[in-house]
Amino acid sequence: MSNQLLFGETYQVCDQQGEWLLIESDHDRYTCWISLHQHQPYDKAQQPHMRILDSPVVFIEHQYLSYKQLIPVFAGSLLADTPDKSWKIGDHTFFYPAIEKKTRSFSPENIRQLASLFLHSPYLWGGRSPAGIDCSGLVQVVMGMMNIPLPRDAYQQADEGQLVDFIHEVKPGDLAFFDNPDGQIVHTGIIINNEQLVHASGSVRIDRIDHEGIFHSEQKKYTHRLRVIKRVF
Repeated sequence: MSNQLLFGETYQVCDQQGEWLLIESDHDRYTCWISLHQHQPYDKAQQPHMRILDSPVVFIEHQYLSYKQLIPVFAGSLLADTPDKSWKIGDHTFFYPAIEKKTRSFSPENIRQLASLFLHSPYLWGGRSPAGIDCSGLVQVVMGMMNIPLPRDAYQQADEGQLVDFIHEVKPGDLAFFDNPDGQIVHTGIIINNEQLVHASGSVRIDRIDHEGIFHSEQKKYTHRLRVIKRVF
């Protein structure tokens, strides 16, 4: 898996080869292939949307023709903001009357609250949900929940924002990037205070950060070498 779309995220079809579609996601222009059987045409201009912000997962009712079931929808996902809290897409209808529309502006407290929705989530390459997530997926989704759009991959995110010159100048919400011996950006996390960051490494966890990098609290050693800190807010 190269990437994961959350519920409600849309894309454009760029090419088709047999039963495979090359798509480009609307929120970050990331391209990858999906099965034709996963494709559902939709006019994204139909409805304003609201985002799941308060829980790692909620269950909504899915009705397909005469069949009904409950399906999980993860933090960061989008639902149509309709008066009756229902959303019809083709032959599928989704109902979520208990979910209220809320917003989260950028703030240190919201960073901690939103990141906590993903704590202990297992690491999954390409993942973007509490069921499995990678380092840049965590950064992209958490910042996106505060309406700060970012590219998908860590090396792309490192090109965004303004440089923070010194570790003692960091603010909650700054993004830290880490490189490998070849100098390639391979890891990222969100700074939550001047000594800690949240990141996905094995699982989503909080570790200490200093001018050298990430000090793993259980392994008692540095696991990632700090390359650069950027401010995107």
